[in-house]
Amino acid sequence: MLKSKRKIFSEEDVQKFLSTINKIKGEKIEQMQNKYFQATRAHFLSKKLEAEAVLDTYFNNSVGIGEHSDLLVEVNQWVEKLASAEDSLGVLDRYEERSKETN
Repeated sequence: MLKSKRKIFSEEDVQKFLSTINKIKGEKIEQMQNKYFQATRAHFLSKKLEAEAVLDTYFNNSVGIGEHSDLLVEVNQWVEKLASAEDSLGVLDRYEERSKETN
């Protein structure tokens, strides 16, 4: 004859446990997304800083100018890179604000 198994955990305990597991999973996913967001922001920030450094060299250091015969074209390219990085950082800021409003 089989004996019935005694319940070790109540239904409420099981639900609390499952709820906690789901919360942990959600936090891990959110942390992962935050790391992707941080990495994206760091990428565009590094592009911005690189462009600023190159432009500073071109505008303030005559040694950097000697290597480029077509300086104006080169400066314009770096200005475009700087503008693109700044625009991308602005998009990320607006995205972050919208995400905070919806959560």
